[in-house]
Amino acid sequence: ENKDFDKIKDNEIILDIGQKTISSIKKKIEQSKTVLWNGPAGYFENPNFAKGSIEIAKTIIKNNNLYGMSIILLRSTQKVEIFDVFLDSLIWSS
Repeated sequence: ENKDFDKIKDNEIILDIGQKTISSIKKKIEQSKTVLWNGPAGYFENPNFAKGSIEIAKTIIKNNNLYGMSIILLRSTQKVEIFDVFLDSLIWSS
Protein backbone atom coordinates (compact mmCIF):
# COMPACT_ATOMS: atom_id res chain seq x y z
CA GLU A 1 0.00 0.00 0.00
CA ASN A 2 1.35 3.43 -0.93
CA LYS A 3 0.99 6.21 1.60
CA ASP A 4 2.26 9.72 1.98
CA PHE A 5 4.96 9.89 4.63
CA ASP A 6 2.78 11.85 7.04
CA LYS A 7 0.05 9.18 6.84
CA ILE A 8 2.27 6.35 8.13
CA LYS A 9 1.19 5.16 11.56
CA ASP A 10 3.58 4.43 14.42
CA ASN A 11 2.98 0.67 14.14
CA GLU A 12 3.68 0.56 10.37
CA ILE A 13 7.02 0.10 8.62
CA ILE A 14 8.32 1.38 5.30
CA LEU A 15 9.62 -1.41 3.05
CA ASP A 16 10.07 0.46 -0.23
CA ILE A 17 9.88 3.95 -1.63
CA GLY A 18 6.74 5.11 -3.37
CA GLN A 19 6.17 6.53 -6.82
CA LYS A 20 6.56 10.17 -5.73
CA THR A 21 9.98 9.43 -4.24
CA ILE A 22 10.98 7.34 -7.26
CA SER A 23 10.09 10.23 -9.57
CA SER A 24 12.02 12.72 -7.43
CA ILE A 25 15.15 10.53 -7.33
CA LYS A 26 14.97 9.80 -11.07
CA LYS A 27 14.81 13.54 -11.79
CA LYS A 28 17.98 14.13 -9.71
CA ILE A 29 19.79 11.26 -11.46
CA GLU A 30 18.82 12.62 -14.88
CA GLN A 31 20.36 15.98 -13.91
CA SER A 32 23.64 14.33 -12.84
CA LYS A 33 26.76 13.39 -14.78
CA THR A 34 28.09 11.04 -12.10
CA VAL A 35 26.08 9.03 -9.60
CA LEU A 36 27.35 7.33 -6.44
CA TRP A 37 24.48 5.27 -5.11
CA ASN A 38 24.89 3.96 -1.61
CA GLY A 39 21.61 2.16 -2.13
CA PRO A 40 19.31 0.35 -2.24
CA ALA A 41 15.94 1.81 -1.38
CA GLY A 42 13.95 -0.37 0.97
CA TYR A 43 13.86 -4.09 1.57
CA PHE A 44 14.99 -4.92 -1.96
CA GLU A 45 15.99 -8.50 -1.13
CA ASN A 46 12.28 -9.29 -1.26
CA PRO A 47 11.04 -8.82 -4.86
CA ASN A 48 7.75 -7.44 -3.52
CA PHE A 49 9.66 -4.42 -2.23
CA ALA A 50 12.31 -4.01 -4.93
CA LYS A 51 10.48 -1.68 -7.31
CA GLY A 52 12.10 1.51 -6.02
CA SER A 53 15.61 0.07 -6.20
CA ILE A 54 15.06 -1.38 -9.66
CA GLU A 55 13.68 1.91 -11.01
CA ILE A 56 16.63 3.81 -9.58
CA ALA A 57 19.09 1.29 -11.06
CA LYS A 58 17.44 1.50 -14.50
CA THR A 59 17.66 5.29 -14.41
CA ILE A 60 21.31 5.19 -13.33
CA ILE A 61 22.13 2.85 -16.23
CA LYS A 62 20.32 5.07 -18.73
CA ASN A 63 22.12 8.12 -17.36
CA ASN A 64 25.44 6.27 -17.23
CA ASN A 65 25.18 5.41 -20.92
CA LEU A 66 24.62 9.08 -21.72
CA TYR A 67 27.09 10.84 -19.42
CA GLY A 68 29.75 8.77 -17.76
CA MET A 69 30.39 6.78 -14.65
CA SER A 70 28.03 5.47 -12.01
CA ILE A 71 28.83 3.38 -8.96
CA ILE A 72 26.45 1.28 -6.88
CA LEU A 73 27.36 0.37 -3.33
CA LEU A 74 25.12 -2.11 -1.53
CA ARG A 75 24.82 -2.65 2.19
CA SER A 76 24.82 -6.40 1.64
CA THR A 77 28.00 -8.41 1.13
CA GLN A 78 26.19 -10.71 -1.28
CA LYS A 79 25.06 -9.92 -4.80
CA VAL A 80 21.33 -9.94 -5.07
CA GLU A 81 19.73 -11.66 -8.05
CA ILE A 82 17.48 -8.75 -8.97
CA PHE A 83 20.57 -6.63 -9.65
CA ASP A 84 22.46 -9.21 -11.72
CA VAL A 85 21.01 -7.71 -14.91
CA PHE A 86 22.74 -4.43 -14.14
CA LEU A 87 26.23 -5.69 -13.38
CA ASP A 88 27.63 -5.29 -16.87
CA SER A 89 26.55 -1.64 -17.02
CA LEU A 90 27.90 -0.37 -13.72
CA ILE A 91 30.79 -0.48 -11.30
CA TRP A 92 29.65 -2.77 -8.49
CA SER A 93 30.90 -2.90 -4.94
CA SER A 94 29.62 -4.40 -1.71
